Amino acid sequence: MRLPIKRFCPHCGKKLDAALPVSDTTELQPKPGDYTLCFGCCGYLEFTEAGFKKLNINKVKNVQNRIELKQLRQYIKRLYTKIPNIH
Repeated sequence: MRLPIKRFCPHCGKKLDAALPVSDTTELQPKPGDYTLCFGCCGYLEFTEAGFKKLNINKVKNVQNRIELKQLRQYIKRLYTKIPNIH
Protein backbone atom coordinates (compact mmCIF):
# COMPACT_ATOMS: atom_id res chain seq x y z
CA MET A 1 0.00 0.00 0.00
CA ARG A 2 1.15 3.56 -0.67
CA LEU A 3 2.01 5.65 2.37
CA PRO A 4 0.32 9.04 2.63
CA ILE A 5 3.67 10.75 3.24
CA LYS A 6 7.20 9.91 2.20
CA ARG A 7 9.28 8.41 4.98
CA PHE A 8 12.93 7.44 5.22
CA CYS A 9 14.60 4.31 6.57
CA PRO A 10 16.62 5.09 9.73
CA HIS A 11 19.01 2.27 8.79
CA CYS A 12 19.98 3.24 5.22
CA GLY A 13 18.18 6.52 4.46
CA LYS A 14 16.17 5.11 1.54
CA LYS A 15 12.94 6.98 0.80
CA LEU A 16 10.01 4.64 1.43
CA ASP A 17 6.61 5.35 -0.10
CA ALA A 18 4.92 1.96 0.32
CA ALA A 19 4.73 -0.63 3.07
CA LEU A 20 3.46 -4.04 4.07
CA PRO A 21 2.48 -3.86 7.74
CA VAL A 22 3.09 -6.83 10.02
CA SER A 23 1.01 -6.46 13.19
CA ASP A 24 -1.66 -8.01 15.37
CA THR A 25 -4.45 -6.38 13.33
CA THR A 26 -5.75 -6.88 9.83
CA GLU A 27 -5.87 -3.13 9.14
CA LEU A 28 -4.20 -2.19 5.87
CA GLN A 29 -3.26 1.37 6.83
CA PRO A 30 -0.18 1.21 9.07
CA LYS A 31 -0.29 2.93 12.43
CA PRO A 32 2.33 3.71 15.08
CA GLY A 33 3.55 0.48 16.64
CA ASP A 34 3.12 -1.63 13.47
CA TYR A 35 6.17 -3.33 11.98
CA THR A 36 7.63 -3.54 8.49
CA LEU A 37 10.95 -3.89 6.67
CA CYS A 38 12.96 -1.56 4.49
CA PHE A 39 13.04 -2.90 0.93
CA GLY A 40 16.39 -1.15 0.47
CA CYS A 41 18.42 -2.72 3.28
CA CYS A 42 15.99 -5.23 4.87
CA GLY A 43 16.26 -3.38 8.19
CA TYR A 44 13.50 -4.03 10.70
CA LEU A 45 11.28 -0.95 11.20
CA GLU A 46 8.51 0.19 13.51
CA PHE A 47 6.04 2.85 12.38
CA THR A 48 5.92 6.05 14.45
CA GLU A 49 3.89 9.25 14.13
CA ALA A 50 6.86 10.91 12.41
CA GLY A 51 7.97 8.00 10.21
CA PHE A 52 9.98 4.96 11.29
CA LYS A 53 12.35 3.94 14.03
CA LYS A 54 14.78 1.04 14.10
CA LEU A 55 13.20 -2.12 15.49
CA ASN A 56 15.03 -4.66 17.63
CA ILE A 57 13.45 -7.90 16.39
CA ASN A 58 14.09 -9.57 19.76
CA LYS A 59 11.81 -7.02 21.49
CA VAL A 60 8.77 -7.92 19.35
CA LYS A 61 6.53 -9.55 21.95
CA ASN A 62 4.18 -11.36 19.57
CA VAL A 63 6.03 -14.48 18.42
CA GLN A 64 3.94 -14.79 15.24
CA ASN A 65 4.87 -11.22 14.24
CA ARG A 66 8.54 -12.02 14.84
CA ILE A 67 8.28 -15.10 12.64
CA GLU A 68 6.46 -13.18 9.88
CA LEU A 69 9.09 -10.41 9.90
CA LYS A 70 11.93 -12.91 9.66
CA GLN A 71 10.19 -14.79 6.82
CA LEU A 72 9.49 -11.55 4.94
CA ARG A 73 13.14 -10.53 5.34
CA GLN A 74 14.32 -13.87 3.93
CA TYR A 75 11.90 -13.54 1.00
CA ILE A 76 13.12 -10.02 0.15
CA LYS A 77 16.76 -11.12 0.34
CA ARG A 78 15.99 -14.01 -2.04
CA LEU A 79 14.38 -11.54 -4.46
CA TYR A 80 17.52 -9.38 -4.37
CA THR A 81 19.62 -12.30 -5.56
CA LYS A 82 17.23 -13.09 -8.45
CA ILE A 83 16.64 -9.55 -9.73
CA PRO A 84 19.79 -7.63 -10.66
CA ASN A 85 19.93 -3.94 -9.70
CA ILE A 86 16.75 -4.07 -7.64
CA HIS A 87 17.85 -1.12 -5.50
